Amino acid sequence: MKISFFHLMPYQGLPSDFETRFRSAWVDLPNENFDPQICQQYFDDYLTNWNLLIKWGLMVFV
Repeated sequence: MKISFFHLMPYQGLPSDFETRFRSAWVDLPNENFDPQICQQYFDDYLTNWNLLIKWGLMVFV
C-alpha cells in the first residue's frame, strides 16, 4: 500500500474581516496582511509535522 501526504501549508493569520475586504487570498492579497512572526510559528509547526511523517516511515510527500 502506498500512502502520500499533501499539505498546502496555508498562512492562517488573516484579519477577522478578511471576507468582506478581500476578494481572494490565493493571489492578490496585499502584503500588509503578512506577519513574519505568525508565519515563523506556522513554518515550525509544518516542519514538525513533516519530521513526524519521516519518523513514522512515510517518505512520499506531495
